[in-house]
Amino acid sequence: MFPSPLPASVATDPARAAEREVYEALEKLAPQEVRAFHGVSWLARRRDGNAQDGEADFVVVRHDQGIVVLEVKGGVIARDGRTGKWLCDEFAKKADVVLPTAIDQQYFDEALPAAFQRALDRLPSERFDAIVADEGQDFHADWWVLLQLALSHPDDGILYVFHDDNQRIFRREGGLPDGLAPFELSRNLRNTKAIHSVASAFYSGGELVSAGPDGRPVELVEATDPAAVRRQLSRVLHRLITEEKIAPEEIAILSGRTWDKGSLAGEDQLGMFPITHDPNGAPGKVLFETIHRFKGLERPVVALVDIDSYVEKDNAELLYVGLTRARLHLVVVGSQATLAALGPRAEALRTRSA
Repeated sequence: MFPSPLPASVATDPARAAEREVYEALEKLAPQEVRAFHGVSWLARRRDGNAQDGEADFVVVRHDQGIVVLEVKGGVIARDGRTGKWLCDEFAKKADVVLPTAIDQQYFDEALPAAFQRALDRLPSERFDAIVADEGQDFHADWWVLLQLALSHPDDGILYVFHDDNQRIFRREGGLPDGLAPFELSRNLRNTKAIHSVASAFYSGGELVSAGPDGRPVELVEATDPAAVRRQLSRVLHRLITEEKIAPEEIAILSGRTWDKGSLAGEDQLGMFPITHDPNGAPGKVLFETIHRFKGLERPVVALVDIDSYVEKDNAELLYVGLTRARLHLVVVGSQATLAALGPRAEALRTRSA
């Protein structure tokens, strides 16, 4: 780490607690061949020819892999997971823009963007030097205009967009803003090679290589009806939690159906293990969530259920999203046809319905 120790001006400043946490984490966890620099000044030329200077919180370098520049923020940039408040909510509140009370798809697709636009008009000084947008494949084309207007310099401000068309499950009329320089990310850093192998059957695009460990085989569990799904899931959870000592909060059950329409309808416990719907996790509880709502998130262990109809309809995007939410171990519970569609890519442990 450079400098070492951390300067007193940072170490004793309450407003820079997040920087201290990242510094300590890099100092403790970074491999020996990695060099990390804190507080790196930079100078660049803007598109209009004028100079612009700034400072990067951290520059992390590994000679054989490249450079990562980290900007550390102590709060939540877009959404506070504890309160459910989104960026548009906060802007609307500041600008005294009234939002509808009904929280439905129209609220997110139309009401929030419209409120954000009114708030930007009322708060001309509230702008961002840089915006990083994730899940860009799901943005409506009109939303990019709003985000660019939210930049301090809309024509040449800093805008990064991360997107993967293989995860485009909301089918909005989208596209990306003009003028972006593309950089293809070709390494899968989330999943084990075993999970990547199964998920790649539903991937289209350029070459994608797994950089993760080999991992354990994907577990394919046959279940022919809702009662069998519940029974098999209970057995899987018992083995993972009781025998393999995996914490319940590290496990997510992801469904292709909502709670009230799926195999687990009405169940708040599987065997001896309670279920939670809180995506932030609850100690001692297994998370249940839909694949749609869990997109962009992950768990060490994921069990997929109620995906038979998506295999039948060849919904590659939704299957790819569901399969890739598991970092270390993946369990798929489904019909014989569903498991057969996954099986050719997996050296998998199969459990038949009982």
